[in-house]
Amino acid sequence: MLIVGMANIFTVNQVKAHPGKGPRTPELLMRFYETPEDCYAALKAGDIDMMLWPLTADQYYDAITDPNIVLGPVSENGMFEFDINNNETIPSYPGVISPTSQPDFRRALALLTDKWYIVNDICGGFATRMDMPVVVNAPSWLNTSCVYPNYDWEYNPEAAAALLDAAGFVQGTTENPDYDPDFPGSAQYIRVYPETVIVHDNPQVGTDVTGPPYTWTLMLPATEIVRVMGLIEGEHWYTNLAYTFDSDTNSITVDGVTLEDESFLWIEYKTPHPKAGEDLDPIIFYARSDHLQRLQAGEHLATNMRKMGIPVDFRALPASGCYPPVMGDRDYHIYTGGWRLGRFPTSLFFLYHSMWWMPWGYNYVNPPCPRPRPGPSAVDPNLDVALRDIWYAESMEEAIVAAQKAQGIYEKYVPNIPLWCSKSYFAWRSWVLGVCNMMGYGPENTYTFLNAYKAADAPEPNRLRVGWNQPPEAANILFSSWVYDYGILDRIYEGGQAMNPYDLGRDQAWIVQDWAVSTWVDPDDGLEKTKVTYWIRKDVYWVAPVTGELAYQFTV
Repeated sequence: MLIVGMANIFTVNQVKAHPGKGPRTPELLMRFYETPEDCYAALKAGDIDMMLWPLTADQYYDAITDPNIVLGPVSENGMFEFDINNNETIPSYPGVISPTSQPDFRRALALLTDKWYIVNDICGGFATRMDMPVVVNAPSWLNTSCVYPNYDWEYNPEAAAALLDAAGFVQGTTENPDYDPDFPGSAQYIRVYPETVIVHDNPQVGTDVTGPPYTWTLMLPATEIVRVMGLIEGEHWYTNLAYTFDSDTNSITVDGVTLEDESFLWIEYKTPHPKAGEDLDPIIFYARSDHLQRLQAGEHLATNMRKMGIPVDFRALPASGCYPPVMGDRDYHIYTGGWRLGRFPTSLFFLYHSMWWMPWGYNYVNPPCPRPRPGPSAVDPNLDVALRDIWYAESMEEAIVAAQKAQGIYEKYVPNIPLWCSKSYFAWRSWVLGVCNMMGYGPENTYTFLNAYKAADAPEPNRLRVGWNQPPEAANILFSSWVYDYGILDRIYEGGQAMNPYDLGRDQAWIVQDWAVSTWVDPDDGLEKTKVTYWIRKDVYWVAPVTGELAYQFTV
């Protein structure tokens, strides 16, 4: 490997791959430039074979017209979304049951969101659509029945209008200044609060209710019981329960089953809205002004909401203005959120389990049931069960099943609306073959450097020449943290395990092909301690520092 810095010179011994071992291309030359423009110019001139930094928009539009350059799209491990406050009320409107606490209102918001417009027009194509809050680079974890083209809430303003009408959010008598006769389903009048809305009680078994039979007096006047669910003794999931409702005493009774102690009797029912028939209060919508795409996506939804007869209080603010009311006070209806996601979708547990609903907690969309004490998710109790199963699974397979179960519930009740993750493009010369364009990371990975090779008529066919847009600061495995430092170090040091480059949610063996966990007794203190045994691949070759000579002995 030879390292050349355009700003700094690193003196290293040039080492070639051993014949029959290691990479297909014997030599690797790494060049570091001062700017992305310098690096791209070198790629265009044929001075390097691969640029290990995403292209700018201008470079992308130039590269797509060049037949000598190959482009590799890379979606980031992240998510931008419309976060929706599912809580029954918000501080700005005390005592008013929030429209966004109603499942059909949230579904209507999803139907008013044109995701392809956001991806293609607002993001200019530098985005990958998302329908579930699962990193797109872990496809084995996705519930494919919940994503495009199977997504239930594809953009359809007419369907949104019909859903709002059916849920009681009908047009009133106040003229809508944003009425647009050319917009499907646009409302001539401002919509009003419905006559009745969905609310929840969740008395705790053994504390608030005992039985069987289990009798509970509802804490708000009920006009209709929607669902009664409970955790039957010995079962894992909450199930729908048979019940009787006494309208005279405003109570329900469940008999014939024994419920797990300390679980909850989850009751979903309708109650009169305190402002029934009055114009909707403005929906408080926070949009990040310091991120243009999020701001424009928020403006898109707010515009469609207004045309639909839903008043909006649109507050475009930087992060410092959005965080306190959204994540701290929960005093909002909609927020243009964004998250970095890990390669495993365990983030679902923290972002949506009701136990994390707290000031400044990760979850600021899905609250617990409010009455008489905080309980399982107000969306559906089984959402909490599935999310917990992800985190506490005993195997990868169990975690994937739980994640897909959670996504099915999530899609049905729309606690928030995933939109997109950012997408960038890497570039290399067409004479380079065998490149691994790894999900989430691009071509800069061990698979590429082992497998890539050049066509016979390419310049310097036995040398792979790669370029970075900035020089490193150091090359010290103990102290380096800069991405350009690790551009060097990752070519020298290797890990024991790896991940599938085309599905980051899948581990795979690498230097370590298998392992086992057991115990041993330490003779020094007589204590039983953990023992981990690793089986190393037999086709891995260890090399000495500096010279790169094969070394068959190593120490741990």
